[in-house]
This record gives sequence, structure tokens and C-alpha cells, in this order.
Amino acid sequence: MPFWKVEAFVKSLRATGYAGRTVFFASLLTRSTEMELLASSVEIERFLFLGRHVRQRLASPWSLWRKYFALPQPEWMRDFVARRVLHLFYLRHLIYLRFLERNPGIQRILMCDCRDVYFQRDPFTDWPGPGLHAFQETESVSVGECEHHRRWITLLAGEDILEQLSEFPRVCAGAILADRDSAIAFLTKMVEMTYSALSLEAHDGDQGLFNILVRQNRIPNIVVHRNGESSVYTHPGITSEAVRSDRDGFVIRPDGSPVPVLHQYDRNLEIAKPLLRKLGL
Repeated sequence: MPFWKVEAFVKSLRATGYAGRTVFFASLLTRSTEMELLASSVEIERFLFLGRHVRQRLASPWSLWRKYFALPQPEWMRDFVARRVLHLFYLRHLIYLRFLERNPGIQRILMCDCRDVYFQRDPFTDWPGPGLHAFQETESVSVGECEHHRRWITLLAGEDILEQLSEFPRVCAGAILADRDSAIAFLTKMVEMTYSALSLEAHDGDQGLFNILVRQNRIPNIVVHRNGESSVYTHPGITSEAVRSDRDGFVIRPDGSPVPVLHQYDRNLEIAKPLLRKLGL
């Protein structure tokens, strides 16, 4: 991914006055992108992913791999195989988990996408407290009404699980806040759920697993927030008329304060253009 695709993420975050660590997990970076990230005070955690785009060719005989991951074995060996078998969207949870284990000083975490995220405030300014904080998408579409979630959950866990979750609003895996203990519990459970998934045919299905984890409370201390009312606003499915902005052009919450994190803001040009102009982009 070239730097210009993540430039808004980096520049908007710095514009908020955020002074914490920013870590990008990257494979096969170009030298120019690497230099731009380092110049922007971004740490780079490297990993090697040799799949095609986000797909891993070796994942195809999943019924065999599922049995393999159920076997007792050393952690390093399971990790070694997982890094060569799992599609990227699933593998990222293992990569995040091992990073946190190596960095015990990190106590508050935002795990998020990078290409389609814009920061209007320091994401930790309005820290919502302990727990795993999941943020809903628009409530106008439920899990059962979304073709992607129906496909993901059915392939990963079966139709019975889909039926149990069908009436819930969707929660988005693209921006998640957590304290350290909750983040490790979440990532550990996501890895476990991946290893035991019925199928990995849905190469982009980690959000299906995330919805199962959240709605079935598979770890303690899960807090679900309505879209745009706390730290994150996810835009697809929301009309421009429904989005409230202040006189500076920032998207605001019901209390009038800017939403710290905008996710998928770039899907709506009426929202994106004035925000990008603030950054000179």
C-alpha cells in the first residue's frame, strides 16, 4: 500500500495532538512508503505475508488445518504454521497478540484499519473505561439483513449461529478500543475461533467472528456502543443529511463534540472532501 493511501490517517492523528505510539503492521513495504512512515513517527512492525492480496493459498484444505490446529503442540510451532496458512484478515489477530505480549507497557489500545480512518480528536481523550469496546454500524441493517454477514457467519460457524445473531445490529471490526487485559483476551479468543472455524472459505470473514464473539459474550467485559455516540462513527449506510457537522466541518456526536474516530469516511465525498482539505490533501 503506497503512503498516500494512509496519509490522511497519519496526518489527521498528528493534528489532534496525539503523542502516543503509532504502530503499523506491514509486509513487503516499498522503500519510499517505509521512509514516509518513519518520517511521520510511525513504528513499523514487519511480518511476511506471501499470499495473493489478502488470500493465503495454503488455506484451501481447511478441514485438514482445522484438525492440525486442534492438536497439542508448542505455541511457536502453531504460530509458524498459522502465519503461512491463515488469510490476512484472520492472521492480524495473532500478529497483534504477539506484539502486545512483547510490549507489556502498553495499557490502552486502538486496533483499527488505516486506509479509511480519519481522526478528529485524540482517540484516547474520551477513554470509555475498562473492557473491550465494540462499535455498531448503522442500526438500519441487521446481521441477518446483510449479505456479507450472512455469508461470513454461515461459513464460519453454521446457520444456527446466524439465526441466533440475525436480529442484532452489526458491530464493526475496523475500529476497536480496549484496555490491555481485554485486548489480550479478545485477540486470544479470535485466534481460537479462527482455528476452530468450520470453513475459511470466507477469506475476509473476521468481522463475522467478531460479531459472534461480541453478541455471544465469549469474553468478559464487552461494551457495545451505538454508532457515532461515543468514540467511533462508521459511515456506510448513513446519508449525508443524517450526519451532523459543526461549523468547522467536524462530524459531531449528539452532545455536539467531534467524534474522535471516523471509519470509512471516504465512502461519502461530502464528508471526506472538507476533512481532507484541512490536511492539505
